[in-house]
Amino acid sequence: MEKSSLVRKLLGKKKDYTYTIVFFLVFSFFTFFVIRPNLLTVFEAHAKIDQLNKVNAQYEEQIKKIIELQVFFETNRDQLIHLNESIPATPQVSKVIADINLVIEEMELESDRIEVAETKLKEKTKKQSLQPVSLNVNLKSSFENALAFIKRIYGQRRLKEIKDLTIQRESSSSTQSAELRLNLKVDGFYL
Repeated sequence: MEKSSLVRKLLGKKKDYTYTIVFFLVFSFFTFFVIRPNLLTVFEAHAKIDQLNKVNAQYEEQIKKIIELQVFFETNRDQLIHLNESIPATPQVSKVIADINLVIEEMELESDRIEVAETKLKEKTKKQSLQPVSLNVNLKSSFENALAFIKRIYGQRRLKEIKDLTIQRESSSSTQSAELRLNLKVDGFYL
C-alpha cells in the first residue's frame, strides 16, 4: 500500500504550470514590446533635452551680445552721424579735395597741384574693409605752416592718412621763414 498511496500522492498533487508559463510569456511580451520602447524613448528624450539645453545656452549668449550691441547703438546713436561722415560708403573724391582746399585757403598756402592717384571706384569688394582714395598734393609753405596744415588735415572729420611726405627747401637760405616744398600723398578712406 505504500507504493500505491505514494503513487496517488504524487499523481494527486499535480501542479498546473500553464498559468506560470503564460505569465512569463505575457511578461516577456510586455518587456520587449511595451516597456523597452518606452525606456528607449525616455533616454532619447533625455539626450535631446541635454542637446537642446546646450543650444539654448549658445542662443542666450548670442542674444546677450545682440542686446549689448543694441544698447551701444542706442547710447551712441547721436555719434553715428560722425562715423558716417568720417568713413562714408562712397569714395566722395570731390569732398576730400574740397576739405584739403579749404585748409589750403584758410592758411593762405600756395598749392601747385592736387591730383587724384589711380583709384578703382567701380570695383565692389565683398569684404568690409577700408578702401583708399589717394591724392597727391604739392604745396609751398613755411615749416610752421606745414605743421599746422598737417594738424588741420588730421583734425577734419573725414578720415585721412598722410602716406608719404617729402619736404624740400625752396632756396638755399636758412631763415626761419624759408619756403619749403611739400609733396604729400593723402589717403581718404571709404567703405
